[in-house]
Amino acid sequence: DVNDFSNALIDICEYVKPVLHIMDGIMAMEGAGPSSGVPKKANVIITSDNPHDLDKVACNLIGLGVMDVPTLRGAYTRGLTSESLTEVDLKGDSLEELRIKEFAKAPANSGRKRKIPKPLMAILVQQLKSKPIFNNMKCVGCGDCELNCPPNAIIMVDRKPVVDYNKCISCFCCQELCPAKAINIKRPILSKIIFR
Repeated sequence: DVNDFSNALIDICEYVKPVLHIMDGIMAMEGAGPSSGVPKKANVIITSDNPHDLDKVACNLIGLGVMDVPTLRGAYTRGLTSESLTEVDLKGDSLEELRIKEFAKAPANSGRKRKIPKPLMAILVQQLKSKPIFNNMKCVGCGDCELNCPPNAIIMVDRKPVVDYNKCISCFCCQELCPAKAINIKRPILSKIIFR
């Protein structure tokens, strides 16, 4: 599940403890990046000794909150960061000056869904879970989706991807890395109604 994956990333960061984090935001990407995203000039470079503060500032610039992002929500739950920017010592241009207007969020951004308790989520997941849908007419059979699927939910059969949706964690690495843009994300109607 996405929360487990996010917690693994937090574990790695807490174990390695890098001393400086740098985000190059001169050119950002909105929408379903990287392969289907749209480059957008942001003209920012953000540095911090705290990765969660860095992410909070970056998310604030595009209109996302701590609870919208699984890694930030996990860090907040562990007490590694707060939900606001009040304790962050900001230097340089003001956030208001840097804020990116009309930034298209990734279609798979369903961060609010992740607050539902695991037992209830297990029951609702099939009705609420966004899924990658493969367009075999566009697919070039490169196998990047299979090679980069964290839970190994994709296998190539006759140079076309076949997905085991029971294994799929909706990370959308397949869609992000598809060079042919042959993967779309399908959000069920119930999910669209509940998680706007």
